[in-house]
Amino acid sequence: MDYWCKILPMSVKTPSSAAEYMKSRYSTPDQRWVNRTEIRLVQRILSEIDRGFGRILDIPCGYGRFHFALAERAMLVVSADISREMLLLAPNKFGIKCDIRALPFRDSSFDLVFVMRLFQHLDTKSKKEALYELRRVTRRWTLLSFYRTSVIHKIERKITGRPPNIGMISVIRFKEMAKEVGFQIERLVPLFNFHAQTLALLRIP
Repeated sequence: MDYWCKILPMSVKTPSSAAEYMKSRYSTPDQRWVNRTEIRLVQRILSEIDRGFGRILDIPCGYGRFHFALAERAMLVVSADISREMLLLAPNKFGIKCDIRALPFRDSSFDLVFVMRLFQHLDTKSKKEALYELRRVTRRWTLLSFYRTSVIHKIERKITGRPPNIGMISVIRFKEMAKEVGFQIERLVPLFNFHAQTLALLRIP
């Protein structure tokens, strides 16, 4: 693979903001439960579709929350993120700083591309650009999470006082976008019944 993006050495001091995020993001009981549920769900899906992968791209990898779950199934996990601070926390010895809308990899570089908790933060144009790039760099599989349109989730955020900053999309529209770039949807798996987050297993026909 040819990388035109920067390879970041892990010896650089980790910025405090990223370290604080890693420490606090899943620190409450409910979020620790969500974290465990997400990891187990990802492990289950991967075990069901393949006994092992050659290369997996984890983008955005963040501080590497899913790294070990992915590494169980792959010979190589490539960690990538647009945030240099997060890359410095990733378990890999190097991180690849890049934008998911313009990936610095050759076509069909990975057996699976893993994208968790990013899609809901992208606008429509960026969603389409990201899907095109994911389709381009994967040989077969992409496992991606998105937030499906959910009235219950919106009400829950209003009740708890959390900002409604989640960009939801209808399942119908998501299927249309995936099909437009050449993906076939193998399955859609909700995190749990009342939660809007959904894992989409996409395959190249």
